[in-house]
Amino acid sequence: MGKGGSISVVLSIYIVLLLFLNPNAHADNITLQPDSAAGKDSYIRQDLPNSNFGSTDRLNLGLTGSGDKQRPLLFFNLSSIPQGSTITYAEFKVYLNASQLTSSGLVNLTRITEDWTEGEVTWNNRVTGTTWSNAGGTFDNYIWASSNLTDTAGWYNWTITNLTQNWLNGSYPNYGLVLLGFELTSNDFKRLYSSDGENPEQRPILIINYTANAPPTIISITDTSNQTNPTPVGQSVNFTVEWSDVDSPEARIYVCNSTNINISGCDQRTFCSTNNASTNPVSCQYVT
Repeated sequence: MGKGGSISVVLSIYIVLLLFLNPNAHADNITLQPDSAAGKDSYIRQDLPNSNFGSTDRLNLGLTGSGDKQRPLLFFNLSSIPQGSTITYAEFKVYLNASQLTSSGLVNLTRITEDWTEGEVTWNNRVTGTTWSNAGGTFDNYIWASSNLTDTAGWYNWTITNLTQNWLNGSYPNYGLVLLGFELTSNDFKRLYSSDGENPEQRPILIINYTANAPPTIISITDTSNQTNPTPVGQSVNFTVEWSDVDSPEARIYVCNSTNINISGCDQRTFCSTNNASTNPVSCQYVT
């Protein structure tokens, strides 16, 4: 076939990939602020290694008067967010009620790596009869977010967009988060409200903005057919797509003739790769 037919093959491929960037995606947001019944939070205390504080209205952070550590643990249920969504922003907030000393300092947030039960967790045990791998809580060494806390009562926040996305994707199991800070000076600790706090407006919050069914980002497209050297009908076109998608680590390429494209997508899809690919970029062949 002549040059014009080969050009139409190239255009068909490009049109399909560009249309794939415009699915029925929509932005949404949710605010999680569980009460005492739905909430899961507690703090653990080094000098009371077998005591549980899951039903108290406070989350202590820092050192006791004897220099023992206190660490808040919190969990938010993400099941109300559709699987496959892209987290565009996530902000964790707690309300500081009191400060034992006049002090300020950096508080780091990281993810807990073992499951725990609110009414049973202690410094030594994550559930009754089961110890933490490390006393004082087992958590990631990577710091996901930091925030500076002072002695001023009010809200303090940590941006945890990437961590929330990893939880939603299943890249990491969601066992919640731990706050680490004020572990240098005896009697320097902060008191935060828990989900059992009397004032419902001052309980811990996780604000999440997300896009359901968000499209991937196409970084580049290359192929072996062009206007100068078009691929004749009946021969293969090799093309490669480099992409990124925070929703999913896999991709599959299909080709659609431009005459079959409509507002809903493509009526006739020809997959040039038989399986989803987890590597990037993705390459395949299509017979014109």
